[in-house]
Amino acid sequence: MSSPTLAAGPWDLATEATSPGTTAGVTASTAVLLLCGLALALDVLLGQFVLLSLGIRYQAEGGNPLVKIHPGSYLVLAASALHVVAGRAPLRAIGTSLRTAPEMCLYVVGVTVVLVYALAVHGISGVAFLIDTFLMPGVLGLLLLAATPGAQSRIVDWLILVLACNATLAIGEATFHRHLFPYLINGQFVTDAAFRATAFAGHPLRNAMLTMMALVCVAVRDWPAVIRAGFIAVFAIALLAFGGRTAFAMAGAGLIALAVRAMATTARRDSAAFIRQAIAAFVVITGVVVSTIAIVTLTDFGTRIMDGSFGADSSSEARLQVFQIFAQADGAELLTGYSGETIDAMTSVVGLIAIENFWIYMFLFLGLLGSLIWLPAMLAAVSGLWRQAGFAGRVILVCGMIAASGNNSLAKKDSSLAVLFAFVIGSAAGLGKPTGSAGSRRRPTREANHAT
Repeated sequence: MSSPTLAAGPWDLATEATSPGTTAGVTASTAVLLLCGLALALDVLLGQFVLLSLGIRYQAEGGNPLVKIHPGSYLVLAASALHVVAGRAPLRAIGTSLRTAPEMCLYVVGVTVVLVYALAVHGISGVAFLIDTFLMPGVLGLLLLAATPGAQSRIVDWLILVLACNATLAIGEATFHRHLFPYLINGQFVTDAAFRATAFAGHPLRNAMLTMMALVCVAVRDWPAVIRAGFIAVFAIALLAFGGRTAFAMAGAGLIALAVRAMATTARRDSAAFIRQAIAAFVVITGVVVSTIAIVTLTDFGTRIMDGSFGADSSSEARLQVFQIFAQADGAELLTGYSGETIDAMTSVVGLIAIENFWIYMFLFLGLLGSLIWLPAMLAAVSGLWRQAGFAGRVILVCGMIAASGNNSLAKKDSSLAVLFAFVIGSAAGLGKPTGSAGSRRRPTREANHAT
């Protein structure tokens, strides 16, 4: 007698199902995996400058509303629809998500309510960014949390390869001082004092943030050390090309945290192995420092990072200057929220181009009333990921949220949060440790520690 298809969700089948009765479920599971992987690839490769080069006015005001939603978001919607309807009990799939990932479900519901609230207060103009920036990452998070560890791991491996291609292009751009796609903001070509690569993913700070996540995640993949070292080197050089100081610092902090954790675990088990590991860590750190100094000295890679590494500059001052916006605030509008156009005008008054802190932007946009819904939803998603992730996932989550809080990626149309959620969820899968998946109820787990 053939085994029945698990109606709780085709994601749960993955490669475990081998009997004829499960063929349809495996096919649906594979389709969901492919859709999620392709969506994340498009989130990285179809940045705002790439879309603009293709004639798609994704970030511009007005125009066809269909192009105001990122192509990756349409694929996430398709994957979620397939996940729900492919089984014989769609309601059971939803119930499984409520049981296994309640915080992420709360996040999706909360952001949906916030979207309706924003439409009621501001109208349709300037609200679409909530879909790509916050809603779709939650939907993708639910799909990945319902997946088997194998599917989670494959998604992260694929994402690392995509970001490695992006990093390689960035290194090429920085080498030749030419952007493959026009670097335009508000219709004007951007000329930085120190060249910064844009590659596929768009703004240099967004690129740096995504690259940092990949670098930290690679350090704990269950790959040969030589391969991990190669990827880390490419990502590290790309970080210098992008010139993101916060992301560069978070990459270093993340690697140090992972190394300390691995060495502490080794010290408890084998003192001799700990000494060998400490010596290796010293050699690696020395090599990284010397290599970084050599790259910065012999090339202009990292010029922007190093120029601002001591003391404040215009960029760091802008993050403090943003609080001057509240001097213009009106009590009534702070209650319900300002439109995007009004926030842009207030930003210009204090001499800023953008609010490089999404927490502040969202408070101004949603007001106190909307923030009372959005903030708990956001914290629920973060706490849920923290609860279900391993140590590496928690490191990536903290580093990612800190980096995101230092630029305006999440204060406009952007898919960076989806990439962060994917890395956090899948990082433990690379060590054989499931992250909140149905597979964790069927598979034994093993702990592994890797240090770079």
